[in-house]
Amino acid sequence: VYVLNAYVLVPNGQTLTIQPGAIVKIGPQIHLKVEGTLSAVGTSGSPIRFTSTKDDALGGDTNGDGSATTPAKGDMRGLWFGYYSSGSAMNWCRVRYGGWYQLPVITVSTNGFSMADCVVEDCDGAGIQLAAHTGPVERNAFDRCRRPAEGIAPRWLHVFRDNTASNNVEGEVLRVDAGGLGNDDVVSDVTWGPANSLNGTGLIEMTRPVAVKNDKTLTLAAGTTLLFDGKDSGITASNGEALVAAGTAGDPIVLTSIGDPDFGGVGAAPEDWSGLYVSGSPTSALMHTEVRYAGAYGHAALRVNSSDVPITDCRFAFSGGDGLAITGGQPTVSGCAFDSNTGYPITPVPLAQFAGFSNNTASGNGDGDVVAFGGGTLTSAATIDAAAAFNGTGTFVLASSLT
Repeated sequence: VYVLNAYVLVPNGQTLTIQPGAIVKIGPQIHLKVEGTLSAVGTSGSPIRFTSTKDDALGGDTNGDGSATTPAKGDMRGLWFGYYSSGSAMNWCRVRYGGWYQLPVITVSTNGFSMADCVVEDCDGAGIQLAAHTGPVERNAFDRCRRPAEGIAPRWLHVFRDNTASNNVEGEVLRVDAGGLGNDDVVSDVTWGPANSLNGTGLIEMTRPVAVKNDKTLTLAAGTTLLFDGKDSGITASNGEALVAAGTAGDPIVLTSIGDPDFGGVGAAPEDWSGLYVSGSPTSALMHTEVRYAGAYGHAALRVNSSDVPITDCRFAFSGGDGLAITGGQPTVSGCAFDSNTGYPITPVPLAQFAGFSNNTASGNGDGDVVAFGGGTLTSAATIDAAAAFNGTGTFVLASSLT
């Protein structure tokens, strides 16, 4: 048993190794700060334990007061991995009674950190704050804390996987609530899916405007539900980058407002979040994907520019603008539903761009439920195919003059 009654620093260039089975008791308001390296690698049968000095159940009455004090959430601060820390690892550790002053129990401000098979429990702050792009944080449990995790930015969401949570004050939905300084950018080929959520539910709250960069691809796996919070939140893939939403009939993808009542929200409305923007993206695709309550600032829920994006078996609903806007390219839009959007199901576009439309439906849209052609000059042969109309009606509207 090791007792820390004062702030302890592991300096840059130094390593502190904690052996399997060790118990580290940390005094009130105190934390262990690591600017060097912490190796806390326990085993399944002999975990390393970090707890309060008031916790007599582990290692006995080390504060010598008998039963006068009992442990509680927030007794100690916890562990802090600073900017200069590198190569630190926590495996098979249990950390409890942290979160003094509702601060995170484990704060990670360095790229050099990994954590696996640990339990963070009975704390008064977040179980972990990922304030930097870390190594893998996987197969951990966050139980009975104020919130399981915080400080996660879009750029490193993919390293957080296969974690669980239970009985936390603010619930068990992972919230991507940090960003800025490029951390909203996806700069490698990554997949977000149920494995990156808590308990494998697929539910992830998004508060940031996400941009795919560097010719990379963001793939959303089947069963993913992103709950967007804020009018500026959304996803952009442009200039060669790609967004692939790979839902299935039995496991669709849902991109919607945090207020969506289908996911426990309250007060969802059109324009709650920005939506999706795909431009100059030859490999983007949407399949079995629902986009709801987007269209902030009058945007369409999905905006496609100069991209031949296949959009199949999708639904666009409750947008504050149109359901879909096309300003270039020739997307294939098949088997999709457009309902209850404030504007058109699809923004009027030139006749030639409807060549890839078939078997789509529309209902309850503010500007009507028909395919509307934009005007302009027809410079090559085009065919109006009845299959391109909504609801199999064969009816089209010419929204402006066509030469």
